[in-house]
Amino acid sequence: MIATRFLSFFLVTLSLCSSCTFFAQKNVDDVKNESVQPFKSPSVFDSAGKLNTDLLSLLDLMNIQHDGSLADVVTKTQAQWLRQVGKERWEMPEFVVDQLDQFLSLLDRLGCITQVAPAQQHYDYALLLGATLARMRTRLGYLITLWNQGIRFDKLVLLGGQRILEKDFEGLDALLDRENIDLPIRKDWQFSGTLPTTEMQMMVLVYDQAEMPKEMRNVPVVMVDSPMRQRSDGMPTRPTTIDTITDWLKTSPLAGSCLVLSNQPFVQYQHSVVKTALPEQFFVETVGHAVEGENHHKAVYLDTVARWLYQENKRLGR
Repeated sequence: MIATRFLSFFLVTLSLCSSCTFFAQKNVDDVKNESVQPFKSPSVFDSAGKLNTDLLSLLDLMNIQHDGSLADVVTKTQAQWLRQVGKERWEMPEFVVDQLDQFLSLLDRLGCITQVAPAQQHYDYALLLGATLARMRTRLGYLITLWNQGIRFDKLVLLGGQRILEKDFEGLDALLDRENIDLPIRKDWQFSGTLPTTEMQMMVLVYDQAEMPKEMRNVPVVMVDSPMRQRSDGMPTRPTTIDTITDWLKTSPLAGSCLVLSNQPFVQYQHSVVKTALPEQFFVETVGHAVEGENHHKAVYLDTVARWLYQENKRLGR
């Protein structure tokens, strides 16, 4: 257990080490008409080796012209759906879709909206992917929910980095908000030490704050604090999921089964990323809670699908 009185020590240690290292049940219940899908490995192809018909329908709906090959679809969607370099998802402008119900139905069938749950009961590792403060709380909260449902893992790996926190929604008030709906802070928690300034420092704080079963708290925690990277234009950029996994592999973890914690609409895309980054000796399932309520950001959906297609094309060597 990371005792609160030692939090500042861990934050200082993590900043010096670049490669070392409830989702509240209310949120699940509040999603309208949610059905839970057990994990299954996603595919952009059908059993005949052709592009998924739901993907083709989405491309038609969005007027994407292509020659039927994954490579050409990747080229077209990268050009039209991908967010601008240097922009984060929350900075993407929204747009109007005329046939919204069909749009959302296709994305749901592509595995981007409904909750995805684990297919097994035990894993060697639970990999908690880095994210913004609110998403980190919901991901950890979902993992706590799974533990309460009987899912077990031998090690918890926090895959984060030195991304500087966003003052607008990751500042003091948000970090210490006991009334937040994403992951309530345990009643006996008291803050001491230095306020987090990076993603990994925030992940440590969130873990320390979280109300969880004693047995889960006793699971060993591995922290991967990936350094900032540099873009081709020389500007700093945050480490990607692949960067954090690459840094974890530098610690020589034994091959094993991995339960990867994400959230929708990113489960399929991040599953492909993790599968690309990990050696084939690692078994991977990626899970996550559903899109919350009516919070449908259409630009983020398409950006995520474009990244999934690119990653699958790369992973499959097409």
